[in-house]
Amino acid sequence: MKAYDIFLSAFFLIWFILSVMSQLKNKFILKMRSFDCLHLIPNWRFFAPIPAKKDYHLEYRLKLGESNTTRWERIELVAQRNFWSMFWYPSKRLRKAFNTSVRRIKRRLSDSGFDSASRSVSYLHLLNYLQNSVLINNAKALQFRIISQQDFAKNRKPRLVFTSDWHIQ
Repeated sequence: MKAYDIFLSAFFLIWFILSVMSQLKNKFILKMRSFDCLHLIPNWRFFAPIPAKKDYHLEYRLKLGESNTTRWERIELVAQRNFWSMFWYPSKRLRKAFNTSVRRIKRRLSDSGFDSASRSVSYLHLLNYLQNSVLINNAKALQFRIISQQDFAKNRKPRLVFTSDWHIQ
């Protein structure tokens, strides 16, 4: 065996061992991952240790007059999937972006309060998305809220996560 064969074999063996070990929560691996700027050590979770128990939903309502408001309408972020979705489904990124925005708003809300959360970039992303996707004909203002719901348990009531201020159109 040549030297580069031994080097490559050792490299791939160490990489394999670190990949297997990284599936466990270990202080050594966490330390190694902090130095892994190329993200060579994967972290696969085939069976999530904490499975998703709820989904977040975006709802909005419009103020049509001084005291006349519409009922809350839910925005369907993900379109119905078809056969081609296996190969090309760019809409899935919208759902991921929404979930990331919700987590950031929740973190900002718990760390710094409502005012900070309502000035965050994630909040502005959701507001901008709504203002550009909702048909706002005669509306004077727009308000949105984020709710969490266990979609597989329809008998449970949704839980309010966040409600925005009214935004004048």
